[in-house]
Amino acid sequence: MLPFEVMQQVHNEWFSWNQSGLSAVEISHREKNFEAMIHQTKDLLRQLLAIPENYQVIFLQGGATLVWSSLPMNIAWGKKAGYVVSGMWSQKAFNEAKKYLNPDEVANSNCNGFFYDYPNPAKWNINPEYKYLHYCSNETIQGIQFPTIPSIDIPLACDMSSDILSRKIDVTKFGAIYAGAQKNMGVAGLTVLIIRKDWLDLNHEKSNLIPRTLNYQNVSEQKSLVNTPCTFAIYVCNLVLKWLKSLGGVAEIEKINNQKAMLLYDYLDNNDFYQTTIKKEARSKMNVTFKLRNESLQEKFIRESDSSGLKQLKGHRLQGGLRASIYNSMPIAGVETLIDFLEDFAKKNN
Repeated sequence: MLPFEVMQQVHNEWFSWNQSGLSAVEISHREKNFEAMIHQTKDLLRQLLAIPENYQVIFLQGGATLVWSSLPMNIAWGKKAGYVVSGMWSQKAFNEAKKYLNPDEVANSNCNGFFYDYPNPAKWNINPEYKYLHYCSNETIQGIQFPTIPSIDIPLACDMSSDILSRKIDVTKFGAIYAGAQKNMGVAGLTVLIIRKDWLDLNHEKSNLIPRTLNYQNVSEQKSLVNTPCTFAIYVCNLVLKWLKSLGGVAEIEKINNQKAMLLYDYLDNNDFYQTTIKKEARSKMNVTFKLRNESLQEKFIRESDSSGLKQLKGHRLQGGLRASIYNSMPIAGVETLIDFLEDFAKKNN
């Protein structure tokens, strides 16, 4: 979901961005105006996340999925790294890392095929030789989120695709943060990497095997313009970041996100017609997963919610159940509308 204000501006500028006579999907990535927009977009990210000067902001392609490969390639190929598995996305990252190093599974919260909690950092067995410890801050499929940044003595590498910019974070706790833009920053086609500058100098014997477009040092030196980027995705990200800044920044959206999540979870906790399965302290504020106690009503629920304008409430095929994604762009009114529907459906089908 995109903010309405952003959608409106994209509509208004569709035929002429920045009075250029060209759409944002037509402009060259070598145009000075576009290069200025890339710089401005990175600067907006720096402001919103308070990114220190010793970190570089890099724009990549391929989503977080490709970073699962490029991160171990660049930082730890053939070395040691630890991985925390708290859901499907962190599991996939761990599996991909096996192609480039021998990663340790530091923790896994899978319980009989189901994730219902995040692994407790106090129980992690950390090897001080790890180049990094990788985790996913928010598992969209299971609806699990780390409530705070794990406190450990080695650099963290984090997939924040689904909760970046949703709450304040201390960037200095991380060696690398990466995120696809399509949840809280815009549309698919752009991947953001925030990485410590000293990590860009970690050349190793495998460096010459890393493709040019995946070599972080090369992409950084080329100012994220090694090849033609997705110009439209960067343009939309620029608008979304401006919208977020106009609201009051990350601190303000965090308050709104807390309110949205509290409203929805409070309703679900106090209605026996529905069931939540994730431990309270591990509940995601971005993806609320729940079930109908009478699961035979699920197809009816999906049909009626969709016809009521409440879209994509069906849970992931691997998880089942229902899922309400309430990313930054979802207004409080949207959550209130969902609760009204939940209440009405429960009364009619109890």
